[in-house]
Amino acid sequence: MAGMNTRGRGPFSIRESVLYSSQTMKFPLIIAGALLGCSGPLFAKPLKVYLLAGQSNMQGHAAARTLAHLGMDAKTVPLLKAIQNADGSAKVHDQIWISSIEATEESGVKEGRLTVGYGAGGREPKIGPELTFGITMQKHVGEPILLIKTAWGGKSLHTDFRSPSAGAYVFNEKQIEHLRKRERNLAEVRQEKIKSTGMYYRFMLDHIRMVLGDIKRVYPGYDAKSGYELAGFVWFQGWNDMVDGGTYPVRGQP
Repeated sequence: MAGMNTRGRGPFSIRESVLYSSQTMKFPLIIAGALLGCSGPLFAKPLKVYLLAGQSNMQGHAAARTLAHLGMDAKTVPLLKAIQNADGSAKVHDQIWISSIEATEESGVKEGRLTVGYGAGGREPKIGPELTFGITMQKHVGEPILLIKTAWGGKSLHTDFRSPSAGAYVFNEKQIEHLRKRERNLAEVRQEKIKSTGMYYRFMLDHIRMVLGDIKRVYPGYDAKSGYELAGFVWFQGWNDMVDGGTYPVRGQP
């Protein structure tokens, strides 16, 4: 999802403004000259927003104490320096803001400037893909960015994250045979499946909409007049689908 801009068509460039003024509106060229003499951008850029979603791998279960190993390889030393201060404390990135689903928080959400600790909740700080993705992407674009992360462990694409456009989940013959052998009530099983299908897809959208509806709550410096742009979507998922031989009986084949 790229290029989705809340302001519609992007602002004219200075050159376009000059042409538009002189050729269409017949304004004096002195106005165009004044525009060219302005210092700084005429229009602020929309805030770039990146959506991160998936299951446990997107949650992130890498303990913060393992980061020191990045200093053992010359190739990853620069990355460690971007994550930690010289004294080993975690850097807080003023240009990267994040809102992340987190069940261990009383509010169910963890938000603020990006730093170590936005991985899965637990007894010690953890990291997920959000940390290095955010650092790398912000360095690439050279401007503030917002990450919206929605991840829950142990969920599937075929049911939990199933989108409405995929239609209802359909049990195959092998699954039905297995349920009958276990003397399960097929009508009840199908009803349970209907209730659970797409639940986390909807949870994901609910959180994204909540954040986008009040970005300033997460990122106080947000300029609502400039709007935001959905600049990217990152999905990290696979385990629950990989091990489900009932839904994917030929999953090991190309």
